[in-house]
Amino acid sequence: MAAVYLMKPENFIDGQLNIPESGNGIPDILDEAAWGVKHLLAVQQENGGVGTWFETTGHPGQGEGLPDKEKRSYYVSAPSRNSSLEYAAAASTLALALKKANRSAESEKYWKSAQKAWQFALNDKNRHAAVFQYNGKVIYYREEPFLYGENLLKAGVNLYLLTGERKYLESVLEDQKRIQESFSKDFWKWSPLTWMMLFEAEELSSPVADEYRKVILRDADKMLENQGNAYPYRTLWHAHNAGWVHAMAWGNYHPLRRAMILIAAHKLTGEEKYLDGAYLANDYHNGTNPLGRTMTSGLGKIYPAVFLDLVSYADGIGEFVPGITPYGNTFGLDKNAVKMVYGENAEKLPIFRRYVNLEFLSVPSSEYSVWETIAPAVVTTGYLIEKPALPPEELKNRKPAGDFRELPGYRALP
Repeated sequence: MAAVYLMKPENFIDGQLNIPESGNGIPDILDEAAWGVKHLLAVQQENGGVGTWFETTGHPGQGEGLPDKEKRSYYVSAPSRNSSLEYAAAASTLALALKKANRSAESEKYWKSAQKAWQFALNDKNRHAAVFQYNGKVIYYREEPFLYGENLLKAGVNLYLLTGERKYLESVLEDQKRIQESFSKDFWKWSPLTWMMLFEAEELSSPVADEYRKVILRDADKMLENQGNAYPYRTLWHAHNAGWVHAMAWGNYHPLRRAMILIAAHKLTGEEKYLDGAYLANDYHNGTNPLGRTMTSGLGKIYPAVFLDLVSYADGIGEFVPGITPYGNTFGLDKNAVKMVYGENAEKLPIFRRYVNLEFLSVPSSEYSVWETIAPAVVTTGYLIEKPALPPEELKNRKPAGDFRELPGYRALP
């Protein structure tokens, strides 16, 4: 979200999303981005280390699920070099965006925190090691000896741009070859947007930036080819004979998630074909799909009415929380879906007709996450809007439905 603000700051204003922070003078999308790292800032240790994995001892039971009523203890993982570097990359991106939004005090808070995390990560004495018992066995763990290329590049470039101090580029420049090789090999794991500031650092204009541009445009052109010729609905997904066509679960196939590669390509080239592809992906998300409904709760007239969201079960409100984008299609068929819905002939169904929502019994299609489905939808549509606007009173005063089973999206048919 901070990255798309840096790409198109003119598209975002304060009050745009009607959130609790609206009115504080900060564009709402950056308030949302800050919400995503505040818990990490809160657990940063004095030496700069940041643990990034939070967990508790179990899932909420019957009648539980509201965060403000949680009684379990939560735990945070021990800081490692790479977890701290990951935090430094995220916090420094937010700091750059806040700086661009002329919020210098907020920006300084995050870049100084990122700086401390960076220093922790670059010290190989902080390589995490542990010995513990699990199921009666002694487990030995030691963190890998290298720093992940994506976060090293992102954090280093960001901190250089924030401070003007060349020392932040030194580790990046020393490791360019490995970063480049890692990028070429594992690009599918990395966000196509978080390297946009790479082109602001002239010292890195080649070869890392050249490789980045080449891979972005290669994958964007492949996606456009698939969108135009692989499926009748012009969905943004791998062709039927591609190696990754089956990997739809956990929100992977969401068109606005895939469209991030197209808005990156458009930002790099200005070519309209990439923008057209992103708009088509937006159409698919908003109803031009086999189910004939939008993919985000509360959006449009026919939208997901029930999905795996604990707050929606526990809050006593009939309609489920709006603004949530469940995972949806999974390509493969959940065994519970075969048993309870489709029967033994299920494999004959076309891929996009296999969707079924069994909530707790079909997690890969019924759950969601901020980073996998919600944020990509926000980011892509945020890039596509022509100008920012405040929400109308009708939308701000909208009342939830009394019973989600009465919503047309509850029984949406292909």
